[in-house]
Amino acid sequence: MSKTNKDKRSFSIGSVFFLLIVIPLSLMAFLIANGMFKLGVTVKERTVNVLDNKSQEDMKARAVNTANEIAKFLTECKKDLQVSTIIPST
Repeated sequence: MSKTNKDKRSFSIGSVFFLLIVIPLSLMAFLIANGMFKLGVTVKERTVNVLDNKSQEDMKARAVNTANEIAKFLTECKKDLQVSTIIPST
């Protein structure tokens, strides 16, 4: 009879250990993993937005710089044409 009491006692201790330790730890691990996954997605989205904004600003700066270079070129062409009208055709 003592053997069945020991078996019941060990079973109850094992079940209490399982209920009080293993289940909460498993739940915490699941919640932490889920939070880390959501954090990773959020960081990825924000990084893409920041990079898009930086690339847009870079493209705007390049467009302005190109427009200024074209304006300088056209101004020089206009000056060359004015000088060419002054020079005699011979």
